[in-house]
Amino acid sequence: MKTEFVPNLDDGKVIDVICQFCGHTTKHIILKSIERKWGNEDIQGNDSYQIIQCRGCENVSYRTESCNSDDYDYVSYDQMEPSISIEIYPHRVSGRTQLENLWRVPSTVSKIYKETFESICAGSYILTGLGLRAIVEAVCVTEGATQWNFHEKIDHLVSTDKLTRAGGDLLLHIRDIGNESAHKSIPIKPSDIDIALEIVEGLLKNVYIIPAEAEKLNKKK
Repeated sequence: MKTEFVPNLDDGKVIDVICQFCGHTTKHIILKSIERKWGNEDIQGNDSYQIIQCRGCENVSYRTESCNSDDYDYVSYDQMEPSISIEIYPHRVSGRTQLENLWRVPSTVSKIYKETFESICAGSYILTGLGLRAIVEAVCVTEGATQWNFHEKIDHLVSTDKLTRAGGDLLLHIRDIGNESAHKSIPIKPSDIDIALEIVEGLLKNVYIIPAEAEKLNKKK
C-alpha cells in the first residue's frame, strides 16, 4: 500500500471542538497539521494529524480527521458524502471536566480517578464501573481501613469522621456498580454516570479537598 505525507492547508483554520478544560464546545485553531495519503487500487484514504489550541483557555490538544473511499454517509435519498471519522486526545465529553484541586488528593487515589475519568470520556463503561469502586477502595485504604469487607471499610470512614452516615450509605451504590462491572461485565449506564461520578467526587472533596482549603482559611486569621 502506498503512503505519502504532504503539507496540510488547514494550518490556521478555526474549528469547533469540545475543550478538555472549558468543558464545552469552543473555537479551536489548528496550529500545525500534516496529511497522510494512503491507498492502493482497491481503497484510498486521507488522515489529517492536527495540533489544535482552544481560543478560550489556550489549552493544546491533538486531533485526527480520517476518511476513505469505502465509507460514505447518505445526506439524502440519492446523495452521499464521505464519512469523516474524528478522534481527539486527550478524550473529553461535553459538559464534564476533571475535579478542581485534584493535586490535594493523594497520588495513589488521584491516579485511579484520572484513569476512570479517561474511561468515561472514551466510552469504556465497564472500566468506568470498576474505576469508580476502585477510587472508593483506595480512599478507604489510604485513610487506614484494614477491613476486607467493603461495607466495613465505609464504616471506618464514618467512625473516623471522614464521612457522615448518609454519605457512607451513598457509596454503597458505587459498590454495586463496581460489582456488576467486575463480576457480570455489565457496564454502567451512561444515564447513571453523572450521579455516580458526583458521589465519588463528593468523597474526594469531603476527605481531602475541602479540609485542605479550610485549613488555608484558618491560616489567614
